[in-house]
Amino acid sequence: ELAEQHQPKTYHLKDVNLLTMLDSTIVEGQDVLIENGLIKKIGTAIDHEQAIIIDGKNKYLMPGLTDMHVHLFDQHQMKNTWILLLLLNGVTTVRDMAGEPNKLMLRDKINNNELLAPNIYQAGPIINGFTYLPVSVAASTPENGRELVRSQNKVGYDFIKVYDDLNIETYWAILDEAQQLHLQVIGHLPKKIKLKEALNKQTSIEHLRG
Repeated sequence: ELAEQHQPKTYHLKDVNLLTMLDSTIVEGQDVLIENGLIKKIGTAIDHEQAIIIDGKNKYLMPGLTDMHVHLFDQHQMKNTWILLLLLNGVTTVRDMAGEPNKLMLRDKINNNELLAPNIYQAGPIINGFTYLPVSVAASTPENGRELVRSQNKVGYDFIKVYDDLNIETYWAILDEAQQLHLQVIGHLPKKIKLKEALNKQTSIEHLRG
């Protein structure tokens, strides 16, 4: 029954103002038909007998926002509150930057419409030179790094996150193994790696503290 509440339905938004994000123009007084989570029609004279009607007069419709760096720590007492606040503020997709096994189950429930929450793209456990948080794992050799990339790929994480204290050889081994598996590497710039070396190889660099 709970899952049924979140199944996609057909909605007809009437007389809403659209901001498409293709430009800064607001398109006023539009009808929008959404079927099974997809926008099917936009216009001024849409009719659908079974649709749930939403009055959009004096309201605005825009694409969902994406927060590119969040930490929805699995055991944190505020996690569910954070998820709700993200949705209330129009954030419909997040990149969670520290992997935990339960987050993979959370991501899959959201994808299956069993849970109302932002879509999640999930990093694996943070790969560092030593373990410094419960959400991190240690890789001190290239072989360690490659094995962690393979294991994180096997269980289904969306990308690999590297951190401050990786040594040079292990960092490059992680990038090489991830490339072979068609996985993106994101995260901090390790202290021993120069920015120009990582550009065009590491997909994104967070914080630039390195």
